[in-house]
Amino acid sequence: MWRKKGIIGCRFLKLSDRAGMNFKEYLLAVAISIAGFLPIPSASAANELSLEYDSFYLRGTGTRGPYQLPHLFIISESLKLSRPAGAELSSAEFEFSASNSTLYLGAPLSVTDSLLVTYRYFNTELKKRYYHRELNAPAPAATAEKPAPISKVDHQPAAVPVKEKDSSLELKGNKTFSIEAGNSRDLQFKQGLDLSLQGKITEEVTVTAFLSDRGDFYSPAGSTQRLEELDKLRLEISSPNFSGSLGDQQIDFTENRLTGFSKKIKGIQSKAKFSNIFLETTVANSKGTFHTNQIHGEDGKQGPYFLSSQTGQTRITLLSGTEKVWLDGQLLQRDSDLDYTIDYLTGSLFFTSHRLITSQSLIRVDFEYTQEDFSKKFVATRAQMALQDGTLKIGGSLISEGDAKDSPLGFSLSEDQKQILTSAGDSYLKTQKSGATWVGNNLGDYVLVSDTLGNSYYQYAGEKQGDYQVQFSYVGEKAGGYIYQGAGIFTYQGDKQGNYTPLQSLPTPRSHRLLGLDLAFQPNSDWQVRLELAQSNLDQNTYSKLDDGDNRGWGFDSRVNFGKNDWNFLGRSIKQLRASTRVFVRDENFSPFSRIEETESERIWNLNSQVQTRKELKWDFNPALVLGQNLSGSAYFGKLRKGAEFNSTRESWNVILPSLGSGNFSLSSDNTRSHFMPLSDSLHSGKLAWKNQRYGWYQPFKAWTIKSAYTLEQRKQISTGQRWKKFEIGLSSNASRLAYEAGWAKIQKHSFNYAWQPNSSTRTWRVRGSLREWKKVLTSNWEFTRNQIDYQLTRQKSNQNLALWQLDYSSLRGFLNLDLNYLLNQGGVDLKSYNYVQVPESQGEYRLENGEYVPDPQGNYKLLIENNGNFRQTLSGEKSFHFTLEPGRLLSSAEANDGAKNFWSWLHSDTYLRLQSQVAGNSGLGFDFLLPWQALESDTSYVENFNLQQELKITPSFTKHYFVLSWQEDRKENSPYLSQTQLNQNLRRTLSAYLRFGPANLLELKQEHSLKEQIFSGYPSHRVKGDGLSLTYTRRLSHASQYFCSGRYLSEEDQFQKIKSALVSLSPGLVYSNSSVTRWRAKISWTKVSSGTPYINWLLAEGKKRGHNFDWDFGLDLKLKETFHYSASYRGTLLAGRSPLHFFRLDLTTTF
Repeated sequence: MWRKKGIIGCRFLKLSDRAGMNFKEYLLAVAISIAGFLPIPSASAANELSLEYDSFYLRGTGTRGPYQLPHLFIISESLKLSRPAGAELSSAEFEFSASNSTLYLGAPLSVTDSLLVTYRYFNTELKKRYYHRELNAPAPAATAEKPAPISKVDHQPAAVPVKEKDSSLELKGNKTFSIEAGNSRDLQFKQGLDLSLQGKITEEVTVTAFLSDRGDFYSPAGSTQRLEELDKLRLEISSPNFSGSLGDQQIDFTENRLTGFSKKIKGIQSKAKFSNIFLETTVANSKGTFHTNQIHGEDGKQGPYFLSSQTGQTRITLLSGTEKVWLDGQLLQRDSDLDYTIDYLTGSLFFTSHRLITSQSLIRVDFEYTQEDFSKKFVATRAQMALQDGTLKIGGSLISEGDAKDSPLGFSLSEDQKQILTSAGDSYLKTQKSGATWVGNNLGDYVLVSDTLGNSYYQYAGEKQGDYQVQFSYVGEKAGGYIYQGAGIFTYQGDKQGNYTPLQSLPTPRSHRLLGLDLAFQPNSDWQVRLELAQSNLDQNTYSKLDDGDNRGWGFDSRVNFGKNDWNFLGRSIKQLRASTRVFVRDENFSPFSRIEETESERIWNLNSQVQTRKELKWDFNPALVLGQNLSGSAYFGKLRKGAEFNSTRESWNVILPSLGSGNFSLSSDNTRSHFMPLSDSLHSGKLAWKNQRYGWYQPFKAWTIKSAYTLEQRKQISTGQRWKKFEIGLSSNASRLAYEAGWAKIQKHSFNYAWQPNSSTRTWRVRGSLREWKKVLTSNWEFTRNQIDYQLTRQKSNQNLALWQLDYSSLRGFLNLDLNYLLNQGGVDLKSYNYVQVPESQGEYRLENGEYVPDPQGNYKLLIENNGNFRQTLSGEKSFHFTLEPGRLLSSAEANDGAKNFWSWLHSDTYLRLQSQVAGNSGLGFDFLLPWQALESDTSYVENFNLQQELKITPSFTKHYFVLSWQEDRKENSPYLSQTQLNQNLRRTLSAYLRFGPANLLELKQEHSLKEQIFSGYPSHRVKGDGLSLTYTRRLSHASQYFCSGRYLSEEDQFQKIKSALVSLSPGLVYSNSSVTRWRAKISWTKVSSGTPYINWLLAEGKKRGHNFDWDFGLDLKLKETFHYSASYRGTLLAGRSPLHFFRLDLTTTF
């Protein structure tokens, strides 16, 4: 495995003596060599390789796989699969084939679920340290000579320069073809092309192009700042007066407010400049629909917060990278180490431990999401003319987006359905029809029944056991009468007790156009004037001419800015004076392409949620004056009128005054007075008020800084209201190596219900800091937040704990390395349903045997795992502990050769521990959480994952033989609170000896003890205890040829089912190369399984059947030319009493 210095060891690989190389370096080199018929590099060559990192969310397809990962040469040990809430899958829950980068899951992944996939690939520069999950046994320091290289071609595609006069283009890429066939699968043909072109066509014209046609199942991860998507096509051409781009791209028209937008498209964009005229045009297919959500935070909930579509549907698919997230008016950054992470496939938002979310938090999210109903066409063009030496600019914009109603995606509309849309107008409710269809006795799945009150509802009766077929539609949380149970089954819960209703909603094609004119005038550096007028045309249903009278709307926006720096007024030096005024008008039907309101408009204008009109008139004036350092003031005066229903006046001011040294005092006040006059007689009219006052003190003192503030916020509606009083104080320092910050805050919340009365009291403690390279051996970062809420009306308490601790210790002599990582956050788990669905023979992945469903590639069942909509809030804890010890590094050269002291230089120890827990969200936290091996304790535990790996290597200095003792334990437990109780536990202890006889002979002996336990409520439980012994002999014939033979004996007993089995296997193999362009591979395995019972379960004997079992694998690698590589493989399996399985694969790769 990898270490900071030196090599601990690695498993013996057949074709090389990799002296000087570590396991992962060599494994990557071998993979590249085989794939491209390249020479296996030396240690120095391998060190030129580096690892790249990638992560993305994998969308479920309802199956176990295969899922094709987007990169080759993936380091298997670095591959991690995690659920969005953070729970990591164990290695027993998935299989990964490094040869073709395909992934198989242990259980099917529902189309509504996703997994976060992270890994490292393609080694080009080694980092300081690497850790992996599987502790592999090392090979001898010098096993045999390196094999003869099969290919002299460098692993990088050769660049083909296209040389012309005044041009320099570089073209490179690769093309792959694959054919797969087998008697248990259909014939599959796969191909991939990666092509890049970059350079200059002429001295002034540059071109950049990238083309990829590889299929993908993934979406970029929402846990990193940088998103790398697999662009299918991207072409850019640029010159001094013209630029154009083609393919997948992000376009931004943000210069103007009314016609501004930001959008992801697939199409063409061009920009041209002719003297004083600028033109920009985009023609494309739109990828998504813009929407904005405002979410009120909840105490004790960091996530997930599910975003919703325009119709209120949650668990929508977002376009990656389009979201902008604000928390209390502050724009946040996406990263697991910063503010938030996001799952684009389910539209869910998680906040990290750096951002405490409470009921006072206001979250605003702008985003684009996919609507796979109609093909969308998008056109945008803008022209601008500059006059009077650029001081006057006149522009115009035209934007159009529309659904192609004659091009529905994945469905078709009947003539009756088109008639429904034609007569529906813009009414969403009129596009719905009953989802129930009477099909006849015993031809449907549902029956119509009545409850005790006489209310009729549909009840699931079983497949072909009812009279009706029913389609259900999602209508929002607690807005329907049915819940989803999974496997297509819906259950009636009562009116307004579910999320679904038996209605079928027809999709309506839309058309949206926007025309705008704008003027910008800047006579000098002090003044700026901007005017904008826009008209929109939004048709909610292009099938219907009804309700089209409200399609058109208009808006007007004007702004005047003044700013002057460093000037004198009446003998007084003015550092800066700024002022701006704005007038904004929109009518009832104006519809822009993006959000134009302030991020916190509902809070600062104290808007009432019952205001229905969109008609708006708003003006404001905002002056600001800066007299010097820590001496400034600003003010805001504004008025908002929304039709005849609502008017509001806002006044605010802010003053900063100097304190000692560079310190300052800040005072601010924000007051809004509103009047609500509803048009409906059923609503109450009245006055509303919102105010926010804040007084702060900021005082640096040597290496320390004191911060304190008092805030009073009060929001008064007609008959209700809320008031918060907040006091906070903090102390921080930022020394060269130690940075530290501590803070305390108290919030007193009152509620108004005809009178003010106490509601709750909240206390928040926060400590954060970092220690940087202390004595060159220790680096650490920590952060802890505790939020305690006392509800005074119910006399209940609620605690919330967020924590992060990272510690990295590396001794100067390298004998000890320690990594600690702690993470504590609020999360959640979805209640899932597990259903085995019967499919035609040989088309499933499971088979029903002896009362349980067992994995079988020729089975007739598939496992369908779905979220049923029931969500539980949890406290999530995760710890990892990695400890390496090499006591020999403490010894001097003389001590290393001295008797008993020499023994310590033989030892190398590596320990890895990982714990993951999810418990009830209101669980307490004790100091024992700091212990690396202590899981979260709670009366209600949902998920607990435990992984321990220990390796001890003994390398005597007087011989080339060595020994490895390894221990591995994995345990994953789900509580009965999550649908069905599950427990999976695996324990393995291995003692290995590596004995070298001469330069070409290696004997590997391995003794192992294992324990496997599986408990799944409703199915038989298993506890399998096993002991095994294996032997592998390898003989090197030449640099590139060798043969080997392995033998194994394994005895196991299922102590719960009282079943015993004995396995004996023999596996000879050969690798042979008769030239530098050809390599043959062959391996045959025979396995005999004995048992005293006719049936043995699938956990015994490695899934083999009682009797004789055979496996075989043959392959040919051939280099046809310098850039053409061919590979063929045939493998198969024959289980006792079963028909054989055959699998063929052909690959052809060319690089250029």
